[in-house]
Amino acid sequence: MTDHKQIIERLKQQNMNPDLPESQRAANEHRITWLEILHREKPSKTKTVYYDAVQQRLAHGYSVSPASLLHD
Repeated sequence: MTDHKQIIERLKQQNMNPDLPESQRAANEHRITWLEILHREKPSKTKTVYYDAVQQRLAHGYSVSPASLLHD
């Protein structure tokens, strides 16, 4: 996930070079734009709810032990 951030940073550093041709600068800007588009934060269509399965089972009185341990 951080690879694209490093690439974007490297391209921005290259664009700061005054000796860089204008065509290369435009190509770098295009790459930066597309990398940012591809790796932007994507919203979820539904709300994601995370819960602790063990805590939920204990709250409802269910056993959290494997069945093999319950039957000796």
